[in-house]
Amino acid sequence: MISTPAVPRAVPIVSPKLWLLGLVASLALAGVAATGWLTWDRHTKFALLFVQYAVVLPVAISLWRAVPASRIEPTTYGWRTATLAFFCCLVFPLAGFLGEATYSGDESAYIFQAQLFAQGKLTAEAPGAGPVAASSLLADSAVRQKVFRYQHHLTYQGRWFGKYPPGWSAVLAPAMLLHLERLVNPLAGLAILWVTWRIGLLLFNAMVAELALLLLVASPFFTLSCVDYLSHALAGLLLILALYCLLLAWRRNLPEPSAHPLPRYPAGWYLAGMMLSLFLLCLVRPYVAAWTGTILGVGALWVMRFRAKDSLLLISVGGVTAALAVFLLLAFNKLLTGAYWPYTYALYTGTAGITEVAFSPSQLWVNLTTLTATSLGETVLASFPFVFPLAAFAVWRDRRRSKIVLLLAALVASLIVAYLGQNHSSFSLTGERYYFETFSIVAILGAWGWVLLWRHRLFATAKCVLAALVLSQAMLYPAFLGRLVQAHEPSRQVISALSQIRAERAVVFLQSSQRFRAFDLNPNVPDWRLAPLFIMVDPGAALRRDVACSLGRSRWIEVGYNDRSGQAIVGSAHPVDCAALQEN
Repeated sequence: MISTPAVPRAVPIVSPKLWLLGLVASLALAGVAATGWLTWDRHTKFALLFVQYAVVLPVAISLWRAVPASRIEPTTYGWRTATLAFFCCLVFPLAGFLGEATYSGDESAYIFQAQLFAQGKLTAEAPGAGPVAASSLLADSAVRQKVFRYQHHLTYQGRWFGKYPPGWSAVLAPAMLLHLERLVNPLAGLAILWVTWRIGLLLFNAMVAELALLLLVASPFFTLSCVDYLSHALAGLLLILALYCLLLAWRRNLPEPSAHPLPRYPAGWYLAGMMLSLFLLCLVRPYVAAWTGTILGVGALWVMRFRAKDSLLLISVGGVTAALAVFLLLAFNKLLTGAYWPYTYALYTGTAGITEVAFSPSQLWVNLTTLTATSLGETVLASFPFVFPLAAFAVWRDRRRSKIVLLLAALVASLIVAYLGQNHSSFSLTGERYYFETFSIVAILGAWGWVLLWRHRLFATAKCVLAALVLSQAMLYPAFLGRLVQAHEPSRQVISALSQIRAERAVVFLQSSQRFRAFDLNPNVPDWRLAPLFIMVDPGAALRRDVACSLGRSRWIEVGYNDRSGQAIVGSAHPVDCAALQEN
Protein backbone atom coordinates (compact mmCIF):
# COMPACT_ATOMS: atom_id res chain seq x y z
CA MET A 1 0.00 0.00 0.00
CA ILE A 2 1.38 3.31 -1.09
CA SER A 3 1.05 6.07 1.47
CA THR A 4 0.15 9.58 0.40
CA PRO A 5 2.89 12.05 1.32
CA ALA A 6 1.84 14.69 3.80
CA VAL A 7 1.49 18.21 2.48
CA PRO A 8 4.26 20.26 4.08
CA ARG A 9 3.20 23.28 6.05
CA ALA A 10 4.72 26.65 5.50
CA VAL A 11 7.40 27.40 8.02
CA PRO A 12 7.11 30.72 9.80
CA ILE A 13 10.06 33.05 9.66
CA VAL A 14 9.99 33.37 13.43
CA SER A 15 8.32 31.46 16.20
CA PRO A 16 5.06 32.53 17.86
CA LYS A 17 7.06 33.23 21.02
CA LEU A 18 9.08 35.87 19.19
CA TRP A 19 5.86 37.39 17.89
CA LEU A 20 4.56 37.66 21.40
CA LEU A 21 7.93 39.17 22.33
CA GLY A 22 7.32 41.83 19.67
CA LEU A 23 3.93 42.52 21.22
CA VAL A 24 5.59 42.88 24.60
CA ALA A 25 8.07 45.33 23.08
CA SER A 26 5.17 47.32 21.69
CA LEU A 27 3.55 47.28 25.12
CA ALA A 28 6.77 48.46 26.73
CA LEU A 29 7.17 51.36 24.32
CA ALA A 30 3.54 52.36 24.85
CA GLY A 31 4.07 52.22 28.60
CA VAL A 32 7.18 54.41 28.42
CA ALA A 33 5.29 56.94 26.30
CA ALA A 34 2.39 56.91 28.75
CA THR A 35 4.62 57.63 31.74
CA GLY A 36 5.89 60.81 30.11
CA TRP A 37 9.51 59.65 29.88
CA LEU A 38 9.23 60.22 26.14
CA THR A 39 7.97 63.54 24.82
CA TRP A 40 4.66 63.04 23.02
CA ASP A 41 5.87 64.39 19.69
CA ARG A 42 6.08 63.14 16.13
CA HIS A 43 9.25 61.15 16.85
CA THR A 44 7.56 59.15 19.62
CA LYS A 45 4.50 58.61 17.45
CA PHE A 46 6.64 57.44 14.55
CA ALA A 47 8.47 55.00 16.84
CA LEU A 48 5.17 53.54 18.06
CA LEU A 49 3.85 53.15 14.52
CA PHE A 50 7.16 51.66 13.38
CA VAL A 51 7.09 48.96 16.07
CA GLN A 52 3.46 48.13 15.29
CA TYR A 53 3.56 48.12 11.49
CA ALA A 54 7.19 47.40 10.63
CA VAL A 55 7.90 44.77 13.31
CA VAL A 56 4.76 43.22 14.81
CA LEU A 57 2.53 43.21 11.72
CA PRO A 58 4.97 41.53 9.26
CA VAL A 59 5.74 38.80 11.81
CA ALA A 60 2.01 38.30 12.40
CA ILE A 61 1.42 37.87 8.66
CA SER A 62 4.24 35.33 8.48
CA LEU A 63 2.71 33.31 11.31
CA TRP A 64 -0.77 33.53 9.80
CA ARG A 65 0.46 32.09 6.53
CA ALA A 66 2.22 29.25 8.35
CA VAL A 67 -0.74 28.11 10.47
CA PRO A 68 -3.05 25.57 8.76
CA ALA A 69 -6.59 26.63 7.94
CA SER A 70 -9.31 25.82 10.45
CA ARG A 71 -13.09 25.97 10.46
CA ILE A 72 -13.53 26.39 14.17
CA GLU A 73 -16.10 29.12 14.72
CA PRO A 74 -15.05 31.77 17.26
CA THR A 75 -17.35 32.50 20.14
CA THR A 76 -18.19 35.76 21.82
CA TYR A 77 -16.12 37.13 24.67
CA GLY A 78 -18.99 38.62 26.68
CA TRP A 79 -17.31 42.04 26.85
CA ARG A 80 -20.24 44.17 25.65
CA THR A 81 -21.29 45.35 29.10
CA ALA A 82 -17.69 46.03 30.12
CA THR A 83 -16.93 48.09 27.02
CA LEU A 84 -20.10 50.19 27.38
CA ALA A 85 -19.39 50.68 31.10
CA PHE A 86 -15.84 51.81 30.32
CA PHE A 87 -17.12 54.31 27.75
CA CYS A 88 -19.65 55.80 30.18
CA CYS A 89 -17.22 55.89 33.10
CA LEU A 90 -14.60 57.67 30.99
CA VAL A 91 -16.53 60.01 28.71
CA PHE A 92 -19.28 61.41 30.94
CA PRO A 93 -17.02 62.36 33.91
CA LEU A 94 -14.43 63.78 31.49
CA ALA A 95 -17.08 65.91 29.80
CA GLY A 96 -18.19 67.18 33.20
CA PHE A 97 -14.60 67.99 34.19
CA LEU A 98 -13.93 70.00 31.02
CA GLY A 99 -17.13 71.99 31.51
CA GLU A 100 -17.18 75.12 29.35
CA ALA A 101 -13.56 74.74 28.25
CA THR A 102 -12.78 74.70 24.53
CA TYR A 103 -9.61 74.35 22.51
CA SER A 104 -10.65 75.64 19.07
CA GLY A 105 -12.52 78.55 17.55
CA ASP A 106 -14.90 76.06 15.94
CA GLU A 107 -16.27 75.13 19.36
CA SER A 108 -16.69 78.77 20.39
CA ALA A 109 -18.55 79.55 17.16
CA TYR A 110 -20.91 76.60 17.64
CA ILE A 111 -21.56 77.57 21.27
CA PHE A 112 -22.22 81.21 20.41
CA GLN A 113 -24.70 80.26 17.67
CA ALA A 114 -26.40 77.79 20.02
CA GLN A 115 -26.79 80.55 22.60
CA LEU A 116 -28.46 82.68 19.95
CA PHE A 117 -30.88 79.89 19.06
CA ALA A 118 -31.63 79.28 22.74
CA GLN A 119 -32.69 82.94 22.99
CA GLY A 120 -34.80 82.71 19.83
CA LYS A 121 -32.36 84.82 17.80
CA LEU A 122 -30.30 84.29 14.67
CA THR A 123 -27.74 87.05 15.16
CA ALA A 124 -26.47 89.39 17.86
CA GLU A 125 -25.49 93.02 17.69
CA ALA A 126 -21.95 93.27 16.37
CA PRO A 127 -19.45 94.73 18.86
CA GLY A 128 -17.85 97.95 17.71
CA ALA A 129 -20.70 98.73 15.31
CA GLY A 130 -21.67 101.89 17.20
CA PRO A 131 -20.36 105.42 16.59
CA VAL A 132 -16.82 106.33 17.65
CA ALA A 133 -14.92 109.58 17.90
CA ALA A 134 -13.53 110.89 14.64
CA SER A 135 -10.08 111.02 16.19
CA SER A 136 -10.22 107.39 17.27
CA LEU A 137 -8.19 104.76 15.47
CA LEU A 138 -11.39 102.71 15.30
CA ALA A 139 -12.83 105.24 12.87
CA ASP A 140 -11.05 103.20 10.21
CA SER A 141 -13.47 100.34 9.33
CA ALA A 142 -10.59 98.00 8.43
CA VAL A 143 -9.04 98.49 11.86
CA ARG A 144 -12.39 97.97 13.55
CA GLN A 145 -13.03 94.77 11.60
CA LYS A 146 -9.64 93.40 12.61
CA VAL A 147 -9.97 94.38 16.28
CA PHE A 148 -13.41 92.81 16.81
CA ARG A 149 -12.60 89.53 15.07
CA TYR A 150 -13.08 86.12 16.67
CA GLN A 151 -12.04 82.83 15.12
CA HIS A 152 -14.84 81.47 12.87
CA HIS A 153 -17.22 84.29 13.86
CA LEU A 154 -18.56 86.94 11.49
CA THR A 155 -19.35 90.59 12.15
CA TYR A 156 -21.28 91.66 9.06
CA GLN A 157 -23.63 94.61 8.49
CA GLY A 158 -23.92 95.21 12.22
CA ARG A 159 -24.66 91.52 12.97
CA TRP A 160 -22.61 88.99 14.89
CA PHE A 161 -22.90 85.24 14.30
CA GLY A 162 -20.97 82.02 13.63
CA LYS A 163 -20.08 80.91 10.13
CA TYR A 164 -21.23 77.28 10.42
CA PRO A 165 -24.45 75.51 9.29
CA PRO A 166 -27.30 75.60 11.81
CA GLY A 167 -27.84 71.88 12.52
CA TRP A 168 -25.38 71.23 15.33
CA SER A 169 -26.04 74.53 17.12
CA ALA A 170 -29.79 73.85 16.90
CA VAL A 171 -29.24 70.56 18.75
CA LEU A 172 -27.03 72.23 21.37
CA ALA A 173 -29.53 75.05 22.01
CA PRO A 174 -32.19 73.14 24.05
CA ALA A 175 -29.43 71.40 26.01
CA MET A 176 -28.04 74.82 26.92
CA LEU A 177 -31.37 75.84 28.38
CA LEU A 178 -30.98 72.86 30.75
CA HIS A 179 -27.22 73.45 31.22
CA LEU A 180 -26.54 69.97 29.82
CA GLU A 181 -24.77 70.98 26.61
CA ARG A 182 -21.58 69.11 27.54
CA LEU A 183 -23.48 65.79 27.61
CA VAL A 184 -24.83 65.97 24.05
CA ASN A 185 -21.75 64.53 22.35
CA PRO A 186 -21.25 61.73 24.93
CA LEU A 187 -24.88 60.72 24.37
CA ALA A 188 -24.31 60.82 20.60
CA GLY A 189 -21.28 58.56 21.06
CA LEU A 190 -23.35 56.13 23.13
CA ALA A 191 -25.99 56.09 20.38
CA ILE A 192 -23.26 55.38 17.78
CA LEU A 193 -22.20 52.36 19.82
CA TRP A 194 -25.79 51.07 19.88
CA VAL A 195 -26.28 51.46 16.12
CA THR A 196 -22.87 49.85 15.51
CA TRP A 197 -23.99 46.90 17.60
CA ARG A 198 -27.20 46.57 15.59
CA ILE A 199 -25.37 46.70 12.27
CA GLY A 200 -22.91 44.04 13.45
CA LEU A 201 -25.85 41.78 14.33
CA LEU A 202 -27.62 42.51 11.06
CA LEU A 203 -24.68 41.90 8.74
CA PHE A 204 -22.66 39.32 10.62
CA ASN A 205 -23.15 37.89 14.12
CA ALA A 206 -22.94 38.70 17.82
CA MET A 207 -19.18 38.11 17.81
CA VAL A 208 -18.61 40.86 15.24
CA ALA A 209 -21.04 43.20 16.99
CA GLU A 210 -19.26 42.72 20.29
CA LEU A 211 -15.78 43.12 18.82
CA ALA A 212 -16.83 46.28 16.95
CA LEU A 213 -17.81 47.86 20.27
CA LEU A 214 -14.48 46.82 21.76
CA LEU A 215 -12.52 48.29 18.84
CA LEU A 216 -14.39 51.58 19.15
CA VAL A 217 -14.15 51.98 22.91
CA ALA A 218 -10.50 50.88 22.97
CA SER A 219 -9.69 53.65 20.46
CA PRO A 220 -8.93 57.08 21.93
CA PHE A 221 -9.80 58.42 18.48
CA PHE A 222 -13.44 57.50 19.08
CA THR A 223 -13.94 57.99 22.82
CA LEU A 224 -12.06 61.25 23.22
CA SER A 225 -13.83 62.73 20.19
CA CYS A 226 -17.12 62.43 22.08
CA VAL A 227 -16.36 65.00 24.78
CA ASP A 228 -15.98 68.27 22.85
CA TYR A 229 -18.37 70.80 21.33
CA LEU A 230 -17.62 69.87 17.71
CA SER A 231 -20.25 68.48 15.34
CA HIS A 232 -18.51 65.23 14.36
CA ALA A 233 -20.23 62.94 16.89
CA LEU A 234 -23.71 64.02 15.80
CA ALA A 235 -22.69 63.76 12.14
CA GLY A 236 -21.29 60.27 12.75
CA LEU A 237 -24.55 59.22 14.39
CA LEU A 238 -26.66 60.53 11.49
CA LEU A 239 -24.41 58.81 8.95
CA ILE A 240 -24.47 55.41 10.63
CA LEU A 241 -28.25 55.72 11.08
CA ALA A 242 -28.58 56.33 7.35
CA LEU A 243 -26.41 53.26 6.68
CA TYR A 244 -28.46 51.17 9.11
CA CYS A 245 -31.70 52.15 7.35
CA LEU A 246 -30.22 51.21 3.98
CA LEU A 247 -29.05 47.83 5.29
CA LEU A 248 -32.50 47.13 6.75
CA ALA A 249 -33.98 47.81 3.32
CA TRP A 250 -31.35 45.44 1.90
CA ARG A 251 -31.82 42.73 4.55
CA ARG A 252 -33.60 40.23 2.30
CA ASN A 253 -30.52 40.01 0.10
CA LEU A 254 -28.12 39.29 2.95
CA PRO A 255 -26.29 35.96 2.56
CA GLU A 256 -26.97 34.98 6.18
CA PRO A 257 -30.15 36.49 7.66
CA SER A 258 -29.66 37.73 11.22
CA ALA A 259 -30.80 35.41 13.99
CA HIS A 260 -31.75 38.43 16.09
CA PRO A 261 -35.18 40.05 15.84
CA LEU A 262 -35.23 43.10 13.61
CA PRO A 263 -38.04 45.53 12.79
CA ARG A 264 -39.78 44.59 9.55
CA TYR A 265 -41.34 47.34 7.49
CA PRO A 266 -41.47 47.88 3.74
CA ALA A 267 -38.12 48.79 2.18
CA GLY A 268 -39.49 52.19 1.20
CA TRP A 269 -39.88 53.18 4.85
CA TYR A 270 -36.25 52.38 5.58
CA LEU A 271 -35.08 54.29 2.52
CA ALA A 272 -37.15 57.24 3.70
CA GLY A 273 -35.37 56.99 7.05
CA MET A 274 -32.04 56.98 5.21
CA MET A 275 -32.94 60.14 3.30
CA LEU A 276 -34.17 61.84 6.47
CA SER A 277 -30.87 61.06 8.20
CA LEU A 278 -28.90 62.39 5.23
CA PHE A 279 -31.11 65.50 5.14
CA LEU A 280 -30.30 66.23 8.78
CA LEU A 281 -26.63 65.42 8.15
CA CYS A 282 -26.63 68.06 5.41
CA LEU A 283 -27.75 70.65 7.95
CA VAL A 284 -24.93 69.60 10.30
CA ARG A 285 -22.01 68.91 7.94
CA PRO A 286 -23.01 69.48 4.30
CA TYR A 287 -19.65 68.44 2.85
CA VAL A 288 -19.76 65.07 4.59
CA ALA A 289 -23.39 64.59 3.53
CA ALA A 290 -22.52 65.27 -0.13
CA TRP A 291 -19.80 62.62 -0.30
CA THR A 292 -21.30 59.89 1.85
CA GLY A 293 -24.83 60.58 0.59
CA THR A 294 -23.67 59.88 -2.95
CA ILE A 295 -22.32 56.47 -1.88
CA LEU A 296 -25.49 55.59 0.04
CA GLY A 297 -27.66 56.82 -2.83
CA VAL A 298 -25.91 54.46 -5.23
CA GLY A 299 -26.43 51.65 -2.72
CA ALA A 300 -30.13 52.49 -2.44
CA LEU A 301 -30.48 52.39 -6.21
CA TRP A 302 -28.84 48.96 -6.16
CA VAL A 303 -31.50 47.79 -3.70
CA MET A 304 -34.21 49.01 -6.09
CA ARG A 305 -32.46 47.96 -9.29
CA PHE A 306 -35.16 45.46 -10.35
CA ARG A 307 -38.02 47.86 -9.68
CA ALA A 308 -37.89 50.66 -12.21
CA LYS A 309 -40.88 52.47 -10.76
CA ASP A 310 -39.45 52.46 -7.26
CA SER A 311 -36.03 53.50 -8.58
CA LEU A 312 -37.51 56.53 -10.31
CA LEU A 313 -39.43 57.40 -7.16
CA LEU A 314 -36.25 57.08 -5.10
CA ILE A 315 -34.32 59.34 -7.48
CA SER A 316 -37.12 61.91 -7.44
CA VAL A 317 -37.57 61.96 -3.68
CA GLY A 318 -33.81 61.93 -3.12
CA GLY A 319 -33.35 64.84 -5.50
CA VAL A 320 -36.12 66.84 -3.83
CA THR A 321 -34.65 66.10 -0.39
CA ALA A 322 -31.18 67.22 -1.46
CA ALA A 323 -32.58 70.36 -3.10
CA LEU A 324 -34.58 71.17 0.05
CA ALA A 325 -31.50 70.79 2.24
CA VAL A 326 -29.46 73.09 -0.02
CA PHE A 327 -32.32 75.61 -0.11
CA LEU A 328 -32.58 75.65 3.68
CA LEU A 329 -28.84 76.23 4.02
CA LEU A 330 -28.97 79.12 1.54
CA ALA A 331 -32.11 80.52 3.19
CA PHE A 332 -30.33 80.43 6.54
CA ASN A 333 -27.42 82.22 4.89
CA LYS A 334 -29.83 84.91 3.66
CA LEU A 335 -31.29 85.38 7.13
CA LEU A 336 -27.78 85.90 8.50
CA THR A 337 -26.23 88.00 5.77
CA GLY A 338 -29.14 89.38 3.74
CA ALA A 339 -28.19 87.41 0.60
CA TYR A 340 -28.21 83.79 -0.53
CA TRP A 341 -24.62 84.09 -1.75
CA PRO A 342 -21.74 84.45 -0.97
CA TYR A 343 -21.89 81.81 1.72
CA THR A 344 -20.70 82.55 5.25
CA TYR A 345 -17.48 80.59 4.66
CA ALA A 346 -16.61 82.92 1.77
CA LEU A 347 -17.56 86.03 3.73
CA TYR A 348 -15.30 84.93 6.57
CA THR A 349 -12.26 84.59 4.29
CA GLY A 350 -13.21 87.63 2.20
CA THR A 351 -13.26 85.65 -1.05
CA ALA A 352 -15.83 85.17 -3.78
CA GLY A 353 -16.16 81.43 -3.14
CA ILE A 354 -15.36 78.74 -0.57
CA THR A 355 -11.59 78.26 -0.59
CA GLU A 356 -11.11 75.75 2.24
CA VAL A 357 -11.05 72.85 -0.22
CA ALA A 358 -9.24 72.91 -3.57
CA PHE A 359 -8.54 69.89 -5.76
CA SER A 360 -5.79 71.40 -7.88
CA PRO A 361 -2.91 69.02 -8.72
CA SER A 362 -0.44 71.11 -6.73
CA GLN A 363 -2.71 71.18 -3.67
CA LEU A 364 -3.33 67.43 -3.89
CA TRP A 365 0.40 66.72 -4.03
CA VAL A 366 1.11 68.95 -1.04
CA ASN A 367 -1.66 67.32 0.97
CA LEU A 368 -0.65 63.78 0.10
CA THR A 369 2.89 64.42 1.29
CA THR A 370 2.07 66.56 4.32
CA LEU A 371 -1.44 67.03 5.73
CA THR A 372 -3.04 63.78 4.57
CA ALA A 373 -0.03 61.65 5.45
CA THR A 374 0.09 63.19 8.93
CA SER A 375 -3.66 62.86 9.38
CA LEU A 376 -3.65 59.18 8.45
CA GLY A 377 -0.70 58.45 10.72
CA GLU A 378 -2.32 60.25 13.68
CA THR A 379 -5.60 58.41 13.12
CA VAL A 380 -3.95 55.00 12.83
CA LEU A 381 -2.02 55.57 16.06
CA ALA A 382 -5.09 56.79 17.97
CA SER A 383 -7.16 53.83 16.75
CA PHE A 384 -7.07 50.23 17.88
CA PRO A 385 -3.87 48.53 16.66
CA PHE A 386 -4.25 47.06 13.16
CA VAL A 387 -7.96 47.92 12.87
CA PHE A 388 -7.40 49.36 9.38
CA PRO A 389 -5.44 46.32 8.08
CA LEU A 390 -8.13 44.07 9.58
CA ALA A 391 -10.83 46.08 7.80
CA ALA A 392 -8.88 45.80 4.52
CA PHE A 393 -8.53 42.05 5.11
CA ALA A 394 -12.31 41.74 5.52
CA VAL A 395 -12.91 43.58 2.24
CA TRP A 396 -10.41 41.34 0.45
CA ARG A 397 -11.47 38.04 2.02
CA ASP A 398 -15.27 38.19 2.16
CA ARG A 399 -16.72 37.11 -1.18
CA ARG A 400 -20.26 36.33 0.00
CA ARG A 401 -20.90 39.89 1.10
CA SER A 402 -18.69 41.57 -1.46
CA LYS A 403 -21.25 44.24 -2.40
CA ILE A 404 -21.96 45.11 1.21
CA VAL A 405 -18.35 45.28 2.36
CA LEU A 406 -17.46 47.30 -0.74
CA LEU A 407 -20.23 49.75 0.17
CA LEU A 408 -18.82 50.07 3.68
CA ALA A 409 -15.28 50.47 2.35
CA ALA A 410 -16.44 53.12 -0.14
CA LEU A 411 -17.97 55.15 2.69
CA VAL A 412 -14.69 55.07 4.61
CA ALA A 413 -12.64 55.97 1.54
CA SER A 414 -15.01 58.77 0.53
CA LEU A 415 -14.04 61.01 3.45
CA ILE A 416 -10.32 60.38 2.96
CA VAL A 417 -10.71 61.42 -0.67
CA ALA A 418 -13.02 64.31 0.23
CA TYR A 419 -10.41 65.91 2.48
CA LEU A 420 -7.49 65.42 0.12
CA GLY A 421 -8.23 68.95 -1.03
CA GLN A 422 -8.28 70.43 2.47
CA ASN A 423 -5.75 73.26 2.50
CA HIS A 424 -5.34 73.77 6.24
CA SER A 425 -4.84 71.69 9.36
CA SER A 426 -7.84 70.68 11.44
CA PHE A 427 -5.90 71.02 14.74
CA SER A 428 -7.17 67.61 15.83
CA LEU A 429 -6.04 66.23 19.18
CA THR A 430 -6.56 62.45 18.82
CA GLY A 431 -6.53 61.41 15.19
CA GLU A 432 -7.94 63.31 12.24
CA ARG A 433 -11.41 64.50 13.25
CA TYR A 434 -12.46 64.81 9.60
CA TYR A 435 -12.41 60.99 9.40
CA PHE A 436 -14.49 60.45 12.53
CA GLU A 437 -17.89 60.03 10.88
CA THR A 438 -16.95 56.71 9.24
CA PHE A 439 -14.78 55.26 11.99
CA SER A 440 -17.61 53.11 13.37
CA ILE A 441 -17.77 51.50 9.92
CA VAL A 442 -14.02 50.82 10.12
CA ALA A 443 -14.63 49.12 13.48
CA ILE A 444 -17.34 46.87 12.00
CA LEU A 445 -15.10 45.85 9.11
CA GLY A 446 -12.14 45.42 11.46
CA ALA A 447 -14.16 43.16 13.76
CA TRP A 448 -15.26 41.05 10.80
CA GLY A 449 -11.66 40.87 9.60
CA TRP A 450 -10.60 39.56 13.02
CA VAL A 451 -13.30 36.87 12.92
CA LEU A 452 -12.28 35.84 9.40
CA LEU A 453 -8.66 35.72 10.48
CA TRP A 454 -9.52 33.47 13.39
CA ARG A 455 -11.90 31.34 11.37
CA HIS A 456 -9.45 30.54 8.58
CA ARG A 457 -6.16 30.55 10.47
CA LEU A 458 -6.85 29.63 14.08
CA PHE A 459 -4.31 30.99 16.52
CA ALA A 460 -4.11 29.10 19.77
CA THR A 461 -3.30 32.36 21.53
CA ALA A 462 -5.92 34.53 19.80
CA LYS A 463 -7.54 35.72 23.02
CA CYS A 464 -4.16 36.50 24.53
CA VAL A 465 -3.16 38.46 21.43
CA LEU A 466 -6.38 40.48 21.51
CA ALA A 467 -5.89 41.15 25.22
CA ALA A 468 -2.30 42.27 24.54
CA LEU A 469 -3.46 44.67 21.83
CA VAL A 470 -6.15 46.07 24.13
CA LEU A 471 -3.55 46.55 26.85
CA SER A 472 -1.18 48.21 24.38
CA GLN A 473 -3.80 50.79 23.42
CA ALA A 474 -4.89 51.18 27.04
CA MET A 475 -1.32 52.20 27.88
CA LEU A 476 -1.49 54.93 25.24
CA TYR A 477 -4.75 56.28 26.65
CA PRO A 478 -3.01 58.45 29.30
CA ALA A 479 -0.92 60.14 26.60
CA PHE A 480 -3.95 60.99 24.46
CA LEU A 481 -6.03 61.89 27.50
CA GLY A 482 -3.26 64.13 28.81
CA ARG A 483 -3.03 65.90 25.47
CA LEU A 484 -6.79 66.48 25.45
CA VAL A 485 -6.85 67.89 28.99
CA GLN A 486 -3.72 69.95 28.38
CA ALA A 487 -5.28 71.53 25.28
CA HIS A 488 -8.45 72.47 27.18
CA GLU A 489 -6.77 73.52 30.43
CA PRO A 490 -5.80 77.11 29.42
CA SER A 491 -9.34 78.05 28.41
CA ARG A 492 -10.72 76.26 31.47
CA GLN A 493 -8.48 78.31 33.75
CA VAL A 494 -9.24 81.56 31.93
CA ILE A 495 -13.01 80.96 32.00
CA SER A 496 -12.78 80.17 35.72
CA ALA A 497 -10.84 83.40 36.31
CA LEU A 498 -13.38 85.42 34.31
CA SER A 499 -16.22 84.09 36.46
CA GLN A 500 -14.49 85.46 39.57
CA ILE A 501 -14.11 89.04 38.28
CA ARG A 502 -16.65 91.25 40.03
CA ALA A 503 -16.11 94.47 38.04
CA GLU A 504 -19.08 96.11 36.31
CA ARG A 505 -19.14 97.68 32.86
CA ALA A 506 -15.62 96.46 32.05
CA VAL A 507 -13.95 95.07 28.95
CA VAL A 508 -11.51 92.19 29.45
CA PHE A 509 -8.54 91.97 27.09
CA LEU A 510 -7.24 88.41 26.71
CA GLN A 511 -3.49 87.99 26.34
CA SER A 512 -2.32 85.12 24.11
CA SER A 513 0.54 82.83 25.11
CA GLN A 514 2.21 79.79 23.63
CA ARG A 515 -0.45 77.46 25.02
CA PHE A 516 -3.41 79.85 25.08
CA ARG A 517 -4.75 81.23 21.81
CA ALA A 518 -7.03 84.09 22.82
CA PHE A 519 -8.65 84.44 19.39
CA ASP A 520 -10.11 80.90 19.74
CA LEU A 521 -12.14 81.79 22.83
CA ASN A 522 -15.40 83.75 22.82
CA PRO A 523 -17.11 83.44 26.22
CA ASN A 524 -19.46 86.38 25.51
CA VAL A 525 -23.23 86.03 25.55
CA PRO A 526 -25.37 87.30 22.62
CA ASP A 527 -26.87 90.13 24.70
CA TRP A 528 -23.39 91.29 25.64
CA ARG A 529 -24.43 94.90 26.25
CA LEU A 530 -26.26 93.78 29.40
CA ALA A 531 -23.37 91.65 30.64
CA PRO A 532 -20.94 93.10 33.22
CA LEU A 533 -17.92 91.97 31.16
CA PHE A 534 -17.14 91.98 27.48
CA ILE A 535 -14.22 89.68 26.58
CA MET A 536 -12.04 90.06 23.50
CA VAL A 537 -8.49 89.67 22.22
CA ASP A 538 -6.14 92.40 23.39
CA PRO A 539 -5.81 94.91 20.49
CA GLY A 540 -2.69 96.52 21.97
CA ALA A 541 -2.04 99.40 24.33
CA ALA A 542 -2.81 102.06 21.71
CA LEU A 543 -6.36 100.82 21.18
CA ARG A 544 -7.51 99.71 24.62
CA ARG A 545 -9.08 103.01 25.65
CA ASP A 546 -10.79 103.49 22.25
CA VAL A 547 -12.19 99.97 22.33
CA ALA A 548 -13.50 100.32 25.87
CA CYS A 549 -15.27 103.58 25.02
CA SER A 550 -16.75 102.22 21.78
CA LEU A 551 -18.29 99.38 23.81
CA GLY A 552 -19.67 101.78 26.44
CA ARG A 553 -17.35 100.44 29.14
CA SER A 554 -15.75 102.48 31.90
CA ARG A 555 -12.73 100.29 32.67
CA TRP A 556 -10.57 97.55 31.19
CA ILE A 557 -8.79 94.52 32.67
CA GLU A 558 -6.05 92.29 31.27
CA VAL A 559 -6.35 88.51 31.66
CA GLY A 560 -3.75 86.03 30.46
CA TYR A 561 -2.42 82.53 31.03
CA ASN A 562 0.94 81.62 32.53
CA ASP A 563 2.31 78.64 30.61
CA ARG A 564 4.72 77.68 33.41
CA SER A 565 2.38 77.77 36.40
CA GLY A 566 -0.69 76.68 34.44
CA GLN A 567 -2.78 79.41 36.04
CA ALA A 568 -4.74 82.35 34.69
CA ILE A 569 -3.41 85.83 35.46
CA VAL A 570 -5.88 88.64 36.19
CA GLY A 571 -4.61 92.21 36.10
CA SER A 572 -6.00 95.21 37.92
CA ALA A 573 -8.85 97.34 36.58
CA HIS A 574 -7.90 100.49 34.64
CA PRO A 575 -10.52 103.26 34.55
CA VAL A 576 -11.24 104.98 31.23
CA ASP A 577 -12.26 108.63 30.73
CA CYS A 578 -14.45 108.39 27.65
CA ALA A 579 -15.65 112.00 28.01
CA ALA A 580 -12.11 113.25 27.46
CA LEU A 581 -11.80 111.07 24.38
CA GLN A 582 -14.99 112.57 22.92
CA GLU A 583 -13.72 116.10 23.58
CA ASN A 584 -10.45 115.38 21.78
